[in-house]
Amino acid sequence: MFRVYHPIFSIGLVQRTMAELVPTKIRRYYVSIRRLHGSNIPDIPRNDLELSTMSGFLDSVRCGDCECNVDWGERRNTMASIAAGVLFFTGWWIIIDAAVKYPDEAVFHHAYHTCGVIATVAFLMINAVSNGQVRGDSYSEGCIGQTGARVWLFIGFMLAFGSLIASMWILFGGFVVPKKAVVYPGIAVFFQNAFIFFGGLVFKFGRTEDLWQ
Repeated sequence: MFRVYHPIFSIGLVQRTMAELVPTKIRRYYVSIRRLHGSNIPDIPRNDLELSTMSGFLDSVRCGDCECNVDWGERRNTMASIAAGVLFFTGWWIIIDAAVKYPDEAVFHHAYHTCGVIATVAFLMINAVSNGQVRGDSYSEGCIGQTGARVWLFIGFMLAFGSLIASMWILFGGFVVPKKAVVYPGIAVFFQNAFIFFGGLVFKFGRTEDLWQ
């Protein structure tokens, strides 16, 4: 890089100015400088001009100056609860849609609803005990104590994983492998349990107990 110093202007000053102006304005500004102070300031190639402008065009972008910023730290519990509720609702909505569309038991056996019921029970069991009670950090041990809370949580997760695995077995063992003409009920059972499972995880670990105080 060359650098020619002038009593008033310098190439460094012009280059710093280039990053803040539109390319056409930069060219006009630079030409006016050369007319005032002679040809001691060499011209800048157009490629260098465009490259230096593109390399810093995001410097003036400010993401935090918007007045509509939301403090996600204080709204974490709210957003996690909404997301978990949407997942839980979507899971049951899918299975209800499949049950209404295929009411014949030969196509969609009614026993397949057991997985969704067990997943719902597991959802309630997982979120019935707090993380502080499981760790032993809560103010009171409750009626089952720390050991009982851990056993309760373990049983809840076991039921949740069991229902999800059973829904996969229903999808592949009851619809895909036999090559049935209608596969949507099996897909609905799987997605119902998957949405309920992930909804329970979001509601359990997506919230923070520090905001409960």
